[in-house]
Amino acid sequence: MKNKIIISSLLLSLSCTVFFCNSSVKSSDEVEATKQDTLKRPATVSKHATLINLGFDDSPVYQWVEYAGKLKMEDKSYTHIYGFKYFDAQGKFLHTRYYENMEIRNGTKEFDATTQVEISPFPGDATIHVSNGADSLLFFHVLESDEFKRTYEGIEYVRMPAIYYETNYNTGFTSGEDVEFNIKREKDFYTVTFTGTAILFKLCSACKTEPTQVSFLNEQEGRIYFVERECYLELINNEDIGKIQALRR
Repeated sequence: MKNKIIISSLLLSLSCTVFFCNSSVKSSDEVEATKQDTLKRPATVSKHATLINLGFDDSPVYQWVEYAGKLKMEDKSYTHIYGFKYFDAQGKFLHTRYYENMEIRNGTKEFDATTQVEISPFPGDATIHVSNGADSLLFFHVLESDEFKRTYEGIEYVRMPAIYYETNYNTGFTSGEDVEFNIKREKDFYTVTFTGTAILFKLCSACKTEPTQVSFLNEQEGRIYFVERECYLELINNEDIGKIQALRR
């Protein structure tokens, strides 16, 4: 009888030890929440900003990001192109980046970002997931940039964002790697050179105005879209789609 009491006491002690040990171990989500709790919202960051981690769990890079309004250029507003402001963890303004969604550009979707939205990074390059409570969409980075322009074999190149359709998870269009390009108009045709590879394009019939700045390349369609909603370049020779898609390889 005495031995039974001793064994029962040991089992009870062991079970209590396991219980308290397990209760003190936090999940990865709880650890992440604890880390974010230590990063107080700076005075320069509005209550609408979302704190996101652009790094890894073991090496986080926290930034605040919030909706900044639609793109405006030369007194024109492009309501299908969304701007988001980024701040570092201490509240220092970093930059404003612009994004699009194909459904919004095509007019099959509307999205209100003026209310409180939740923003999170999406796996891949320069894609964000934005939710306003009623809907959730993926937005890919857009607008050409001459920040990294260079001259190669006598041709000056700038960068253009490229997108592709994520078929593995059927999630929609996401950002790919930027491509270098040079665009030159010759009467009714456009010669677009991608780092040595020249391809002929024509302006789509729906475009009734002179297009200005390039927004992005759709690798799946082989089209180059301008900031003007109705304007894009399409391939003259459909077989050149292989050259476009080869840019990612």
